[in-house]
Amino acid sequence: TVDFTPLAERIPSGKQALTITTGNVQGVNGFVEPGDRINLIITIEIEFDKIPVDFEGITLPPEETTGTTAPEGEAKTISYTRYVLQGIPVLATGREVRPEEDAPVTVEVAPSGQPGAEGDEVAEEDLGNPTIFTLEVTPEEAERIVYAFEHGSIWLTLVPLDFVAVETNGVTIDNLFGGDLLDAIFGDQEN
Repeated sequence: TVDFTPLAERIPSGKQALTITTGNVQGVNGFVEPGDRINLIITIEIEFDKIPVDFEGITLPPEETTGTTAPEGEAKTISYTRYVLQGIPVLATGREVRPEEDAPVTVEVAPSGQPGAEGDEVAEEDLGNPTIFTLEVTPEEAERIVYAFEHGSIWLTLVPLDFVAVETNGVTIDNLFGGDLLDAIFGDQEN
């Protein structure tokens, strides 16, 4: 008999399992493995009917930063890309589940001349789709992830074991090239 612990029993108290799917490119081309950690990046269209005075990452002309309601039909829509969450543990990819912490590591080796040796054809094990990920998240993180998938475009990044979350301001067309794009194109308009 094989000892098997159901996935639900592997989820720590206060956490939940949430499954997401991505395309190959957005999902790090199948390199994410159970036990890894990932970051989620979202690009979302934000429509402002009130222009905020100090919205980080977006530079607006002074006349548009009043914090007042935009004139009828003149709401601004801005594409905004930013990390939603960082360092999320991956419980499973496809149907391959993260090994238990105290489980022994096993490796299968095919002896030369046996099925599986170089040149022999062996059916690939069906582990499910490598772009389907089951994540270990808090209830609040689950809500943020579902909202991001329902309203934006999502990319994953695979992070090293020693990864530490970083603060970013996000990216808009205005700061995509490392500065104020409007100034770069139109120059200083105050002269």
